Amino acid sequence: MSPLLFACAFAFAQDPAPEAPPVEPAPPAEPTPAEVPPAVPVVEVAPEEAPSPSPIQLAERPEGLGVGVLLGAPTGLSVAYRFDDPRHAVAAGLAWSVSSRDVQVHLDYQLVLQRYESVEVDTVDFPLYIGVGARFRAGDSPYRNDPNFGLRVPFGVAVHPKSLPIEGFVEVAPIVGLFPDTTVYVDAGFGVRVYFGVNG
Repeated sequence: MSPLLFACAFAFAQDPAPEAPPVEPAPPAEPTPAEVPPAVPVVEVAPEEAPSPSPIQLAERPEGLGVGVLLGAPTGLSVAYRFDDPRHAVAAGLAWSVSSRDVQVHLDYQLVLQRYESVEVDTVDFPLYIGVGARFRAGDSPYRNDPNFGLRVPFGVAVHPKSLPIEGFVEVAPIVGLFPDTTVYVDAGFGVRVYFGVNG
């Protein structure tokens, strides 16, 4: 063996085998986010509003606006309004008379003088009232066909159930004619009214 080959073989035997480069560990896989279901749209439902009360409904007792009939002399429609103070009321009537063929309109202020209560029936009271007002009458009666305006002074007694919106009444009303003559008349009759509470 030549000295050159021997030297090369010796040098090759002395060189260590090259080391393999270190293998870097793979980075950890990023966790995949859990699938989120699509958001469901939320529809807000407005609460149902309670129906507003009717502005006119039956009252709990005779108070507020009363509508009814008047029977007697004369006969017709009767309307009354009782204020918060039960002693005061305003009453009106539109009535007619078949025998004398006339029509009359009256308007009264009424004041309760005394309110009596039944001894046997404690759910009813009896207001005694008096009033003052005006009456206008017109017709084609052969006895009195001229229009007449007069002063009216009604007095009577009513029946008021404490838990029903009903009023009964009996009334007598002397009338003094002021124009065109001063003849004295008397209206008398009875009637009934149903009362309705009026909401603001």
